[in-house]
Amino acid sequence: MADEEKTQQQSKGDSRAVARDEDLQPTWTDKDGNVHRKRILTGDRTTGKLHLGHYVGSLKNRVRLQREYDTFVLMADVQALTTHWENPKILKESVREVALDYLAVGIDPYTGGVDDGTKTKIVIQSAVPAIAELTCLYGLFTPMSIILDNPTTNAEAMQHGMLGVGDDLEDDQFEGSGYVSPALSELYKLMTGQFPELGAVSIQQVRIAGVKIRQSNDVSAREELRKYGFDPLNPSYRPFIESKRLQRFMLEELKRQKKTSGIRQMNYGFLGYPVSQAADITFVNAHLVPVGEDQVPHIELTRDIVQRFNKQYGKRKRILVEPQALVGKGGTLKGIDGNAKMSKSLGNAIYLSDSPDEMWKKIKPAPTDPQRVRNDDPGRPEVCNIFSYHQVFSEGNEAGINEGELGVATVEEVAGNCRGAKWGCVECKQQLHKKITALTDPMRERRQYWEQHPDDMIDILKLGTQRGIEEGEKTLERVKDAMSVRYWD
Repeated sequence: MADEEKTQQQSKGDSRAVARDEDLQPTWTDKDGNVHRKRILTGDRTTGKLHLGHYVGSLKNRVRLQREYDTFVLMADVQALTTHWENPKILKESVREVALDYLAVGIDPYTGGVDDGTKTKIVIQSAVPAIAELTCLYGLFTPMSIILDNPTTNAEAMQHGMLGVGDDLEDDQFEGSGYVSPALSELYKLMTGQFPELGAVSIQQVRIAGVKIRQSNDVSAREELRKYGFDPLNPSYRPFIESKRLQRFMLEELKRQKKTSGIRQMNYGFLGYPVSQAADITFVNAHLVPVGEDQVPHIELTRDIVQRFNKQYGKRKRILVEPQALVGKGGTLKGIDGNAKMSKSLGNAIYLSDSPDEMWKKIKPAPTDPQRVRNDDPGRPEVCNIFSYHQVFSEGNEAGINEGELGVATVEEVAGNCRGAKWGCVECKQQLHKKITALTDPMRERRQYWEQHPDDMIDILKLGTQRGIEEGEKTLERVKDAMSVRYWD
């Protein structure tokens, strides 16, 4: 399926959630004819150093976008606490590391004076009071249903072990659906033994449950037993427990139970963070939010909150801007081990701050084509994760370098040398190592500069955050006026 079709499907609930070409004009004109740069809000949770996956997925794009748009980058330390609340000490160091990474990749920071929208404001989330207040106010009219039905929220809850159950079985795997009586579902639980809280189940328990149904006034349950030829005195019940209708019903019941249990175990901050994210976006009235395709539902949810607010309190005025998702083309970079995406928690990340030696220690043992045992065996680059890195870090791609200037093979040459067994996997990895270090060498130099000038970096964070505070106060004032909760100037 084409990327455009995927995006249209994902955002079918709000056809304007994803920015179109005509929405990407970098300026807008106010009612007095003044031209302004459109605003972008982007950022990261401050849970540790940033890696190549962050660079490919978002950082590279931010550096480009800041040249055209008025950019705010939010260091989401409060959001980091929703999953790291037991270990808050990591936040201070993480804020420092992420700030160094931002400056290392080429973020051009605001350093004071008149803000004409040409410099990027780096803002620390917890230092902006308006974000917390807006979160509280938005929560007053945001229905729980749009939070609980948000697929991205559910996926992230599962990732952090807060739900523990997924929709891995599709509806069309089951024929039929409908109501199943409590008595029948209890009998099904007994016979399948899938609920540990029931303990070991004896034939006698099954017989008693079956007899109760036979003697009850539950006509539908009695008919179900008759349909499957279930005799409680001689319970040969395979046809009954293999009923697709019952399987589907019990699966959905299990999901409901586990999801309800998971929600009860969630901290309030995690459950409500989509509302907090809406406050993150709207405190500067951002027009565009660069995200991956999997994050579009969050932008839809923010737009829903904004639309509800403007309709209820706007009195025909657009108080809050309806943001749009700017879906990047960078995609997701797999971990160096070839599994899932690059992630600190999975231990498969190459960090932007890694030295060339540290990078080589991670690249050298990385798996390649499992069928290529010897160097003279022809390789299959299409199944090799190292080759997928060559595709990303080659000229003309999102994070590409100039092979001619570097004196390394192009992606076409890499593929040819692999298929023709002209190279072994080590040679291929050495070429990749050269490409990645060529990309990150300038980053390390910039990082080293800011490490040696920590006070200057702190000033950048203070000045960017102050601009965030100022913009947040303006938005909060308009929101409070609209909601009639401002009582004096």
